[in-house]
Amino acid sequence: MKNKRLANSFKFRVDQNIIFCDVSNDFNEKWLDKDLEEIFSNTISRLSKGTHMPILINLGVLDFYTGIKVFKSLSNNSKIKSIVLSETFLVNSYRLKLFLIVQNIMDITIIPDAIFKNFQSARHYCNKNNQMYNALS
Repeated sequence: MKNKRLANSFKFRVDQNIIFCDVSNDFNEKWLDKDLEEIFSNTISRLSKGTHMPILINLGVLDFYTGIKVFKSLSNNSKIKSIVLSETFLVNSYRLKLFLIVQNIMDITIIPDAIFKNFQSARHYCNKNNQMYNALS
């Protein structure tokens, strides 16, 4: 039951070679565990059909602390990072954006995450990553 509730808190869709993930406002941070990795990796694999696409994760409805927890859980997950082209996060405040940028710098990963407050900028970043990746392929 917990796994189903967790899965229902994330709505995925693909549009113009970008995987969009919206976190619903009924998300409960107590659900963060290994199930999150399974839900994301299975859903991303199914939607991308074996190709690498950027993912844009909208944390806009979450409060500051829950946004940080979800970001850390997804950002530090090597299994998810291995199946996406890039991870981009959309947040609802400059305070959270700044905190996550600092967090991103401190947690050195192979592929850094991008954090935006503006949807159009986030989408542009994902499109740019797609274009660069496809130009090299």
